[in-house]
Amino acid sequence: MAFAAHPAFVRLRPRASAIPALSRAEWGLWLLSLALVARLTILSRRRSLEEFAIVDRFALLQILIIAASIAVVVFSTRSTVLWRRIAHGASGLLIGYYLFGALSSLWSPQPAYSLYRSIEAVSQIAIIHLALSKAPGFPAAERRALIAVLASMLLGMISVITTLGFEFRFDFWHTNQYSVPAMLAFTYAFGELFAGRRSGRPFLYAVAVAGFIGMAIGTSSASFIAAFCGMIVTVMLSRTRPQRLFAIVALIGLVGLLGGGAAVKRLVFYGKSEAGIERLSGRAYFWQGYMKTFSESPLVGQGFAVSARISSFWRTTNTHNAILSVLLGTGLVGLALAARAVLRWAGDGLRATRRRQKGSVGCAAAISAGLVNSMSVAFLGETWMMSSFSFVCMLALFSLFIATDISRPVTLTRRAH
Repeated sequence: MAFAAHPAFVRLRPRASAIPALSRAEWGLWLLSLALVARLTILSRRRSLEEFAIVDRFALLQILIIAASIAVVVFSTRSTVLWRRIAHGASGLLIGYYLFGALSSLWSPQPAYSLYRSIEAVSQIAIIHLALSKAPGFPAAERRALIAVLASMLLGMISVITTLGFEFRFDFWHTNQYSVPAMLAFTYAFGELFAGRRSGRPFLYAVAVAGFIGMAIGTSSASFIAAFCGMIVTVMLSRTRPQRLFAIVALIGLVGLLGGGAAVKRLVFYGKSEAGIERLSGRAYFWQGYMKTFSESPLVGQGFAVSARISSFWRTTNTHNAILSVLLGTGLVGLALAARAVLRWAGDGLRATRRRQKGSVGCAAAISAGLVNSMSVAFLGETWMMSSFSFVCMLALFSLFIATDISRPVTLTRRAH
């Protein structure tokens, strides 16, 4: 089915038969959004957990990036129309959750920190959507979103080199950071290729290979499992021929026959002991403690993004579980808001796949896999991370160029320039 942009976006984007190069404005928007990723990766800092709220030169740079992002969004002439397009969809509802996180600063033990972290997330979601909305159509938007995701993966790899040096060892490159954008790129490309997509196949193959290499180097168990879940979603949504499905089942069986379960286990859980696997690398231990913290303020939580950093049970940079992050920071009210966003995405995604819209299966696979991966590293519901950037790129592609055909029509009250 050919993609047909909503009239509201036709007014905002010039028509083009081929995929054009980025304009200066688009370059500026993408570089601004990637600037924060670079700050969190290449310019990452090492300091004690007790100093998380101190404003040093790195924090000042980050604040300036956020201030610039807010200014660009506020003064952009297309922001009003853009908001009307996404307000009732998954992206708008996700922004609503983070705005509630900003409200939680009223009862947070670190009010300035909770307010800043929530506004930071809102500004980055907005700037990514604004940058992608300038694409003239789905093919261009798809390429730009995937290239941005791979760029964030590359920045994560460069940060390892700048911080630790370079070594040819898998355990040296092990991470739960750049493996997330690698996984998202791989699952999206896999989903589109498996669904029988005919256009843009060479590019999708290249993206799949790059993403798989990133996952293999990162050796993150959570990303492997998330990718497998995304592949399952692809098989469930794709109207595949029986022989194609049989070929996949046969391939899995062949891998198990030749390598055995032990070999597969060594690949997926690289560098982890049996005890570590059973305890989820120690996460299950402090998750139990965090649940006790949640019981102290179950309705509205302790305050956005502070619980893991001030916990009397176990202090760390994040809870390593998105649901726990939401519950601890914003309570059951926040969980209800976040769940509404997920359910809206699921409903729109199912309708889009039934209409066989381009990108629908790929986005379903990638976003599903991203949600699974967030159960191991909380790049949703807490502080903004490199993985947050790559996930929102996929969500923006879905919201602006896939769900837009099935969203509620928007009546414009003023002309956008």
